[in-house]
Amino acid sequence: MGIKFLDYRILKLAFTPSNCLIDYLYEIGDNGDIDLPLSFSPIFLEDEENIFFVHFALKVSKIDNEQDLGEFEVEFAARFSNDEGITEKFKSSHFPKVNAPAIAYPFLRASVNNFFTSSGYSSVLLPTYNFTKVKNERK
Repeated sequence: MGIKFLDYRILKLAFTPSNCLIDYLYEIGDNGDIDLPLSFSPIFLEDEENIFFVHFALKVSKIDNEQDLGEFEVEFAARFSNDEGITEKFKSSHFPKVNAPAIAYPFLRASVNNFFTSSGYSSVLLPTYNFTKVKNERK
């Protein structure tokens, strides 16, 4: 099977800073026990025989006493190719649901970190993520 990670794109990025949100984002990286508000899913296009995507959505917002205390939201897509084609068997396999997200996630982590450091903030490193565990929990 010839599967390749091709590239990625940030599709949406929204940031409304607050001290509370920034502190929470720093805490996420330091504490692996925090549930990351991350969703992800494979996307298969009808007109593409060999290309598929993994879409990620991460939204972190802090609200206290109904007061908005900031938000960070990013949508991210990673593009992959499969030289054997995108079949129904492939779509239902482990690869697009677990392996491909695990391959692409470090690029999302790096993009988030680069955004914050390029914006004058300290590093925000998202925690590692166990895609196999999440898949097993979703069953």
